[in-house]
Amino acid sequence: MLWALFQDNLKRAIAYTTMGELGLMVLALGIGAYGAGIFELFTHAWPKALLFLAAGVIIRELRTERLSEMGGLWQRMRFTGSVMLIAVAAASGIPPFSTFWSKDTIMSKALALKSPLTIAVIVAVTFLGAMALVRIFALTFTGETARRRRFEPERIRDVGGRLAFAMSLLAIISVVAGIRALRSRIDLIGFVTFPRVPLSNSHYVAAVVIASTAVLGAAVAWVIYARRVPLPAALRPVRRVMGEGLFVEQAYRLGAVAVLMPASRAMGWVESHVVDGATDLIAESAAFAGEPRGWLAQVRNRQLLIGLFAGVVALGAVSIVLAGWRPG
Repeated sequence: MLWALFQDNLKRAIAYTTMGELGLMVLALGIGAYGAGIFELFTHAWPKALLFLAAGVIIRELRTERLSEMGGLWQRMRFTGSVMLIAVAAASGIPPFSTFWSKDTIMSKALALKSPLTIAVIVAVTFLGAMALVRIFALTFTGETARRRRFEPERIRDVGGRLAFAMSLLAIISVVAGIRALRSRIDLIGFVTFPRVPLSNSHYVAAVVIASTAVLGAAVAWVIYARRVPLPAALRPVRRVMGEGLFVEQAYRLGAVAVLMPASRAMGWVESHVVDGATDLIAESAAFAGEPRGWLAQVRNRQLLIGLFAGVVALGAVSIVLAGWRPG
């Protein structure tokens, strides 16, 4: 989630928030809240699908993916802004939208286990996730649209037709996806059960913690990013490093180009020239030795006798020399 606060690419910023939610799902499985993890997967899918769909519409109209080149779309794309606001609220865990209920059940399990570390992680993920999502909305729809060469903001049009219907449907589901039929066969938390493992359930304290954390994160992000508060100069190197994901991708590319590719080419040369050549030599030698009649038939009798005579003479000469030689 922390990396999402420093991304300038719209789709990458949304993707980083998804990574944080996936970590929350794995955490739910780790503390035994299996049904709550499945519930979080279900409630999170709808607003995130709506966010990516809205991002595609925005990128198509603005012809850029950079958040620094966006802004001021609320007056020109009111429908897209409204459904994206619902998606942001639903994915952030703000009540009564979808992921609030699933985060509530995960927090309830953590409170039941009395694990301070787990509770702190859930609070941090919720707070940073709300900040990252509100940041995306604020940088996209507030302020003024950045003017670029060969781009006219006046030509921006809102979405319509079947795409608008699909976005409306996702927005409705993002609102009601957290509704549960408690103690019934369609209870989403009861999808996955294990022997002697109690199901997670909602808890008033957990609900208050999740709601207040999500609202606080959204408020902090709105104050910072809607007002375009400039980043202090001392933190700009940190923003660059975090925006590049600690340069993990660059390190991977450097390692692949400078190390892995030359090593793979060298291994390919050794395999084709050394290993394959040695294998072919052994195979041909074995085949040659296994067929004596074939190569004996090609040797003439005269050559064979001359060779034998030369061998006997050489052996006799060596024997005479060795017999006449005495050490010391």
